[in-house]
Amino acid sequence: MIRVMVSLGDGPYSGELTDLLDCAGGIETILAPVGEDPAQAALRARPDIVVADPATLPGIIGSGFPGRILLVYGEGKNPAQHLPGPPVCGIIKKGSGGLVLQTAIKAVARGVEWVDCAPGGIEGLNGLNTSGGSPEKQAALA
Repeated sequence: MIRVMVSLGDGPYSGELTDLLDCAGGIETILAPVGEDPAQAALRARPDIVVADPATLPGIIGSGFPGRILLVYGEGKNPAQHLPGPPVCGIIKKGSGGLVLQTAIKAVARGVEWVDCAPGGIEGLNGLNTSGGSPEKQAALA
C-alpha cells in the first residue's frame, strides 16, 4: 500500500485528487488539513509520497521530509526549476487524467522519476530555463 498525502494550495482540487486516488487500488490517501502547515502535516503523517504544488513545495522541502514528492503544476507555469531530483521525484500537469496520476504515483513510489508536464512529453520542456539544475536534469532536457 502506497501512502499518499495530497497537499495543494487549491483546496477543491486537493479534494478531487483525494477522491480520485481513494478509488485506486494500492493507494491510501491523506488530505493535508486545511490551514495547517503542509510541512508539519507531512512530517506527522509520514506518507511515502506527498503530492504538492509550487505553493506548498518549499515548506515541505525545507522541513527535511524524508519521503518523495510528486509536483503538480498549473497551466502557464515553468516546471523546469523543479525537475526531478531529491526530494522531487516527479512532475505532473494539473488536470492530468486519473490514470496518469495513479501511474505517476506508483512509478515515483518505485523510485522512477516521472516527468509528464509539457505537450509533447519531455521534448516540450526544451528551451525552458534549467540553469542551476543538476547534470541529470540538464541531460534530461538535452
